[in-house]
Amino acid sequence: MTHALEAPPRRRPDLTGGPNEPWISREAIKRLDELLTPEMTAIEWGSGAGTVWYAARVKELHTFEHSEVWAQRLQAYFDDHREEGFFLYHVPSTSEGPEEYAGVDGRYYEDYSSAPGAPDKADAIFVDGRARSACLRTAVQKLKPGGVLVLDDARRTRYDLSIVPATWAVEEHYNEVYATKVWVAD
Repeated sequence: MTHALEAPPRRRPDLTGGPNEPWISREAIKRLDELLTPEMTAIEWGSGAGTVWYAARVKELHTFEHSEVWAQRLQAYFDDHREEGFFLYHVPSTSEGPEEYAGVDGRYYEDYSSAPGAPDKADAIFVDGRARSACLRTAVQKLKPGGVLVLDDARRTRYDLSIVPATWAVEEHYNEVYATKVWVAD
């Protein structure tokens, strides 16, 4: 039995995931449960409770985290539970950088968003971390045809969704609190 990763509780579990589930819309979780397979290689920006859920459904998960404290906590969790196929990369922000890598916190995420150490191509990519537009640019380059791209908090106007090809099939899984977009690459 896998124990829950210690994380703050969500106020609306009817609308989003609970322990060891992504904090995206409940509808998106259901859809990803259908789309993800044990043969997939995945990339994730922004680790959390969903990391455990994703790792349980794919062959390999490459996760990028900017917070050293959270990266250590997550790595300890996976070490304790002997999960295989999990690769965690702590990539801190910088105080300066090109504007297209700026986060809302005033820090820069150029290295982080380039996914150093990740495979050249992935079957599934989850964007739920810092500098999401920059991460989307990398995701579009790395996603295999037929691959799945997930963007959390998709209603935020600061994300440049024009980065994602218009020909990719898109599903919007929105509820009163959570907004998740799921694309399937052509």
